[in-house]
Amino acid sequence: MALALAPALDTSGRKLARLARSAWQAFGPGRAGRRRGLAGRPSTLAVFDVCELPELRQIFGDRAAHHTVAAILRALQRIDPVVGRVSRTTATSFALLLPGYDEEAAAIAVRAALGEAPAIESDWQGEELVVVPDFLIRTSGGSPHGVDRLHRQMLGEIADRQRRLRRHLDYLRRERESHLPTTRPVLLSSA
Repeated sequence: MALALAPALDTSGRKLARLARSAWQAFGPGRAGRRRGLAGRPSTLAVFDVCELPELRQIFGDRAAHHTVAAILRALQRIDPVVGRVSRTTATSFALLLPGYDEEAAAIAVRAALGEAPAIESDWQGEELVVVPDFLIRTSGGSPHGVDRLHRQMLGEIADRQRRLRRHLDYLRRERESHLPTTRPVLLSSA
């Protein structure tokens, strides 16, 4: 299993490096960054995990899943179409690098684009598909080199949060089931 995951992690690292390099070249300490007023300001990484994608693929098929991924990428790019850099980094996760944003400004921009309870909607053959990503926002610093490490850490935090939520929901389900009336066969006595 570890061998199967290695190429995906390597691809994710390359995508993040390309994302960070692109943002660094466009908005870093050079002439372009100074021209946009972003030089020396922090960059923020937002990681979105859309764990519904495999289930959506299974129910509606590959074309619907590709359509939804395209809708997710468009929605994330709308957060800041000028400076935002978006990349799909794993099968279910996406990264958005926002040069010149701090965490608070990035959170405001995400909520303005995706809503208070972030949801991404798309229409597929008369069906409305809605995905609700889990996301985290962290300041990535001024260097493009720490983005990959930060991305892995954030994905781990999201996975931990999702595990805790599943465990809590499982507990609630078991509690609810334990209080349901049982249907025991009634023994009739022949006396």
